[in-house]
This record gives sequence, structure tokens and C-alpha cells, in this order.
Amino acid sequence: LMNQFDGDTGSVSSVFNFTLVFIGCLGMAAATLPWPTYIIGLGICSLFAGVAAAVLMAAAVKAKVPLKGL
Repeated sequence: LMNQFDGDTGSVSSVFNFTLVFIGCLGMAAATLPWPTYIIGLGICSLFAGVAAAVLMAAAVKAKVPLKGL
């Protein structure tokens, strides 16, 4: 990820780390919801994560974002 930017790798690293921590916080909050069973909660969280990743990847490809290595 950081190889895609020619300068300001410190800023990129900060944004990347913030994003990971924020997504982790959302995941921990979702885990505390009153799910009927642990497996159902885990499955729903995994499903939402997969759908979000697919939507973001499709949007990046459609917007013709230059992705090095792909």
C-alpha cells in the first residue's frame, strides 16, 4: 500500500493504522450485540465484511483507481 505513494509515507501509515484500529473497534462493538448464538453473530459479521470488501473493490475497479500489483 505504501509503495503506491511517492512521498508522505508517514501520513499514509498514520491513516492506514487509524483505519485498521477503527475497523477493529467496529468489529468489537458488533461482537457485543445480542446475537442469538455466537456462530450466527460471527457469520453475519463475516458476511458484512465480505460484502463491504467486494463493494469497495468493485468501486475501485470501476473508478479506474491505479492499483499497483493488480
